[in-house]
Amino acid sequence: MANVVLLKPVPHEEALRISIMETDVLVMVHPLGRKGVYSGKLFDYLATNKPILALCDTDDVIAELLKYTGAGFVACESDIGDIKRAIIKCYLLWKNKEVLPRNWDRISQNSRRSQTQILIDYLSAQNILM
Repeated sequence: MANVVLLKPVPHEEALRISIMETDVLVMVHPLGRKGVYSGKLFDYLATNKPILALCDTDDVIAELLKYTGAGFVACESDIGDIKRAIIKCYLLWKNKEVLPRNWDRISQNSRRSQTQILIDYLSAQNILM
């Protein structure tokens, strides 16, 4: 535990600042069994240029989104070997001072503004909006 620092809860804006300025990798734990659910944290993480390490179901939407955007690594939360391999990938990026070649066009499609426009266009096409 000598290398682990626990922080007290902070406001959302401070958490974003810490994520951008003080971290080398962003970790997201999404329990198995919650299929089809995105965490809002994931979309905040996508906006940074930090690698994302998601411990989640490797056949679910989070894994698909990280693969689609090139923004990070996925490991099954119950597979220690899988987690070790993902941590090593993150470590090597840090050690070699590299960044993941993210697909920023795809990431921008997941902004609140873009997703809201998709919803508005859909509702308009269905004649739900007047």
